[in-house]
Amino acid sequence: MIGRYQATVDSAEFALLAGTLVTNGVFTVDTAYDEPVTDMPTTFVCVQLTRSERCIRRYGGITPSPILRLENPIESMIPRLQWRLRK
Repeated sequence: MIGRYQATVDSAEFALLAGTLVTNGVFTVDTAYDEPVTDMPTTFVCVQLTRSERCIRRYGGITPSPILRLENPIESMIPRLQWRLRK
């Protein structure tokens, strides 16, 4: 489904996810990973914790291991959440 979606995560699960993302370097990895190709998907991971915010863009099919360490914990939560389209 194309578009911007959001879901609510309970506080205990969020705390666990936030700790995992910080431990895996969400605030230290590069903010853009691009392949020199065209017509590939773009993925964004945006994290906001208290006063810090970071968005990381990945374009193309190759995923560097620092980004996998961030995306995998998020993706494991996706099936359990109730998503709604953002307006």
